[in-house]
This record gives sequence, structure tokens and C-alpha cells, in this order.
Amino acid sequence: MNRVDVSDRAVADLLGHVDYVSDYSRAAAEQLLTDFEDVCAQLRVFPESGARSRVEPVLRLVRRRGYLYMYAHDPGEGVLLLRIFAGRLQREPR
Repeated sequence: MNRVDVSDRAVADLLGHVDYVSDYSRAAAEQLLTDFEDVCAQLRVFPESGARSRVEPVLRLVRRRGYLYMYAHDPGEGVLLLRIFAGRLQREPR
């Protein structure tokens, strides 16, 4: 099983999305946190399950309920979750 580390930027992304969504729906904000936990669990077991980025091939992307989780996987080091984008608002970074 792989270790999943979360960058400071990804934490800030997640908290920003949760804060924004919670203004409209507490249940949706809680679901976003659950989805984050599910993505981390998935990456622990299946670190290469995400699609390769077209822009930066060493990066991988997982989509979950309108959010894009960008991460890097090093077989010797584990997974580093780099960013979390609101897919409805932003496209894959270039």
C-alpha cells in the first residue's frame, strides 16, 4: 500500500472549495470531504489509476464529482497530491 501525502497547496484548495460549497449546502461540503478521503484511499491502493496529464505526463489526474485531483506518483516514494481544482470552473492547468 502506498503512502499518500498532501501538499500545502492541495490542503488550501480543499479548504477553499469546502468553504465555498458550505455557503450553499452543508451536505455538499461534507460530501466533498468524503470524496477527498475516498480519492486518497483509492490512490493508496491504485496509485496509477488516474489518467496521465496531457500537459505534464509525470502528473496524473483523478476526477470525482466535478473536482479534479492532480497528483504525482513515485513508486519508491508514494503519492503526492498536488492540487484540487473545481472542474466546472477551471480546466487542466497548463
